[in-house]
Amino acid sequence: SFFFFILVSGEKVYFIYKTFEQVNYLSFLFLGAKSADESLKIITSADLLLCLSRECRRQVPSGYYIHTETMGRSALEGICAGIPVVASRVGGLPQFITDEYGYLTEPDSPKETACKIIMAINSQRKEITSLSHVWNLYSWDTVFSQYMSIWNNK
Repeated sequence: SFFFFILVSGEKVYFIYKTFEQVNYLSFLFLGAKSADESLKIITSADLLLCLSRECRRQVPSGYYIHTETMGRSALEGICAGIPVVASRVGGLPQFITDEYGYLTEPDSPKETACKIIMAINSQRKEITSLSHVWNLYSWDTVFSQYMSIWNNK
């Protein structure tokens, strides 16, 4: 049996809560939004991390833009903690979630996602020492250095 801790914020909170509430056989605790420190503690104690983001097309006065998961910081934190990750194939997530660290699924594909979750549950937790290169690539220092390099070369 599984117990879900749900950390989520934004416009879909009510929808997600109502969806889980309708599934009688699932045990869950809806935590809502948490601070970065609190979220990290929850993520690192998990057996599996789901990052099922989706791309949302939004209308703005000048046209449209697509809001997506650009960095996937929670997925990176899960990977660095050695936790299997199941994530949607959107935004920047496919750049670092490889077969070695997790499983990608198409957005809004419940059957495929369920299969990937089962695969992740059956996988072994990665050793943190083998994941240090992921941390080195995506640490805040590295990411901001890259941003500054791009900014300074304008």
